[in-house]
Amino acid sequence: MHAVMALSGTHLSYQQKDNLDVQLATRNHYSLLLKGLRLAFAEEARQPCTKRSLRLLVILVVLCHVEAVAGEPHGGIFPHLRASRQLILSLLQKSDVDMDGDSRRMKGFVLEVYTYLVLANNITPYGRNEARTLPLDPFITSFEMLKEYETCGLFFSCGFGLFETIPKICVFAMNRLAEEEESSSCSAKSQRTYNELVSILLGWKSPPVDLEMVEFESAHISAGEAYRQSLLMFVKSAMCGSVVDNPKVITEIQGHIEVMQDAMPVLRISPFVTVMLWPLMIMGSCLVSPRGRADLMAMLDTSSVDLMQVAQAAKLLRLLWEDTDKRAFGPFGLHLVMQKHNINFSMA
Repeated sequence: MHAVMALSGTHLSYQQKDNLDVQLATRNHYSLLLKGLRLAFAEEARQPCTKRSLRLLVILVVLCHVEAVAGEPHGGIFPHLRASRQLILSLLQKSDVDMDGDSRRMKGFVLEVYTYLVLANNITPYGRNEARTLPLDPFITSFEMLKEYETCGLFFSCGFGLFETIPKICVFAMNRLAEEEESSSCSAKSQRTYNELVSILLGWKSPPVDLEMVEFESAHISAGEAYRQSLLMFVKSAMCGSVVDNPKVITEIQGHIEVMQDAMPVLRISPFVTVMLWPLMIMGSCLVSPRGRADLMAMLDTSSVDLMQVAQAAKLLRLLWEDTDKRAFGPFGLHLVMQKHNINFSMA
């Protein structure tokens, strides 16, 4: 209960900024939630219980959303994700055979929520900021395990095959930066990886829409396209290292931006808008047109998802655009600006 009340209160506190009663009640629920978690984790350590572990995981992923919704700028989501991972690893060591149907569905649900949150927070080259770095476990880099659960697709239905490339591209970006620091040339291995990633993205096809989402089929297709175009922006900027100054690459990236912009009107009025912050941050980091930047700010300012997180995302992008450093472009630019301004943005 305290987790749900803290989440609701955090959202309401942003909408009613002058309501001190709401803010006080929210802080009280948050404090009681943390106290209860400490006691529950102590009990779990003494006597492990699958159902308690699942219950704790649900609370932790709600707590992750509290930090994200609050626009927490100092990485508040990451300790909760690390605690979630420890519970998940413990659960994965146990067989599902003795689980009842509800517990199995809950396990599949929290696995997907955790996976989504880890991927959503990978908006920069992997490993550049230790405070943001979470292990890329096998169920993060491949969804084969998630597909064993009937709940699979709650977050990823629009882009199976795309979401799995996020960690691969982040690691590729990390490796290109390491190569750049050692020498100025791109290795044959990196060139092969780049070609493979681009081939996967260009060859991707939108999966069939779920029956319960058939009325949003157009948005389903557009959501996948938004992720594909933003991933192409990410991998092409990553290939350049820390400075994207190749006119051909910049022109290609602007082409991907235009395709993504065409997909946005239908997404803004659909349920898929709730998973659009990741591609919007990648696109925003690559925007160079004043008109394009103004349009994105207008969209974020008038977003139907009225959250402090969205306002913080807009602030981060403005800082990036105002920075005159030649490296202030793309996902590496996001890392650079967060580092300069001591920001560790929590996303969900």
